Amino acid sequence: MEYLTTRFMASTGRTFIKINLKDKAKANVICNENGTVSILRNFSDINVVKINLYQKIIYCYILNGKIYLSNILNQLLIFDIDSKQIINTLSDFQSSITYMISSLNILGCCCLKSEIYFMNLNDEIITKFKTFQEEVYYICFEPKNEYFITADQTTICIWNFKSLIQIKTLQNNISSPFGKTIENIIWHKNGFIFAISHLFGIDFYERQSWYLKYKINSLSFYNFIQFSPKGLHILCASDSIISIYNIITLRKEFEIKDDSFCVNSLVWYENRILFSNRNNGSITMIKLNLIKTLPDEVIDQLDFQDICMLLYE
Repeated sequence: MEYLTTRFMASTGRTFIKINLKDKAKANVICNENGTVSILRNFSDINVVKINLYQKIIYCYILNGKIYLSNILNQLLIFDIDSKQIINTLSDFQSSITYMISSLNILGCCCLKSEIYFMNLNDEIITKFKTFQEEVYYICFEPKNEYFITADQTTICIWNFKSLIQIKTLQNNISSPFGKTIENIIWHKNGFIFAISHLFGIDFYERQSWYLKYKINSLSFYNFIQFSPKGLHILCASDSIISIYNIITLRKEFEIKDDSFCVNSLVWYENRILFSNRNNGSITMIKLNLIKTLPDEVIDQLDFQDICMLLYE
């Protein structure tokens, strides 16, 4: 798999990259922890709209034409992309929101004090509850919103979304000198498996039984994991390594290593991977050339639609 890297933007501090998956032509977002929000149509667009909010931002998310920004004042700022203005500020949180994710027009927010909030598209808090976990770092929805998962440093809890009843607890018993052994969690778009990254690799669990199905062993402590757009691969990153595994063969098909990476935010965007560097705020684009990895006789047999699908993956 061939690739080309390009560094195209830099700022000071941690930076979050957010993709507008529903309307790619409308807006994508790069948000800096110092409060600078950059809105751009695509990542080669020179017409970047920059807004400075002059406040510390902890996390950001883009949904339904709005940017949701949590700050250190335990607030959630709602920024309208079209009007380029903050249209609402929610302050009903006991601690700062550290992670947000959406599914089927529901926005899930989690705070370090084990508080979970669900919001609708009208930015109304429709559900609020507290888990027994020490500090909730991640929340993840099953694609049909039948279940959701919360994760602290060592425990995965699976909940029924409608009843909010806990149906399963998965305990990570791996000992770690760093304390934290669960790093990230994602649910595959088919709804049948979800993946957990931990100190020694990635575990894949089955939804029906909630049992461990298979695993990828690795010495890299992957801080970020994300399924590819078509779901055939999983993108992983530690501080200095970015890898792509085939989830059917569990083989590593791509790896790039650079001690200067210090990955802070990572997304798979069509045939490109973008990540931000938490040390210097720079954005790096890795363009994957998947077509050239195929034999010429195979490429000759592909029509335009097949090629586009390959490039998308």
